[in-house]
Amino acid sequence: MRWVFLTLLLLNFLVFAAQWLQGGHFQPQPVSALSAAAQGKALVLLSEVAGGDAGFLEQPSASTSYEDLGALCLMVGPAPGQVQAQDLVQVLRHQGVAARVVTQEVVKAPDYWVYIPPLADRDAAIQMLRELQKTRKIDSYLISQGPLANGISLGLFKNREAAVALQEQRAAEGLDAQLIEVERTGIQFWVVIPSEVWLSNEQKLTKLLSEREFSAERRQIYCKSVASTKKVP
Repeated sequence: MRWVFLTLLLLNFLVFAAQWLQGGHFQPQPVSALSAAAQGKALVLLSEVAGGDAGFLEQPSASTSYEDLGALCLMVGPAPGQVQAQDLVQVLRHQGVAARVVTQEVVKAPDYWVYIPPLADRDAAIQMLRELQKTRKIDSYLISQGPLANGISLGLFKNREAAVALQEQRAAEGLDAQLIEVERTGIQFWVVIPSEVWLSNEQKLTKLLSEREFSAERRQIYCKSVASTKKVP
């Protein structure tokens, strides 16, 4: 009977050992979610970009520096104003895009000025102005500075036909009415980004421009030329 007891004890030990080895004692270590995320691209919450509806932008493998002599950038715009341009730049910088605002002076359509040439001195100009305003009831203003100082302004127009009509009317009334074009300039605000960023995200960037009422115009320039200009904060 003793050998039967030993045999049963040995069998129990073998069964326990088999169950122990097959019971998952050596569990594989779970992969850390944080480590996995660190090995890939940085995630950007949609709520952080353009109100949460723009999605994150794909970044090219090599980033462009504004100091690279041969690198190309795109000027996109113009923006409706400086505020809209800076808003877009902040959205792009949230995505890691090296965007900046630059300004460009543009020539606008001229104004058309109807006037009476400068008189001999200020007293003569004031006397003429009183006659026009009080006696003849003509809208007019004294020109106090510039090459036409001591002249009389009769009207400033954006439409040439309207200016010509007034000039002819005042001339018919016996006034020495003259007409000149006045050049006007303005400032446009553009956003500059690396060309490869645009190529990788054209649809998303076009949507951002549309949402901010940007013009769809694009101009390719050398990034280096932007680096030498004074950027808007």
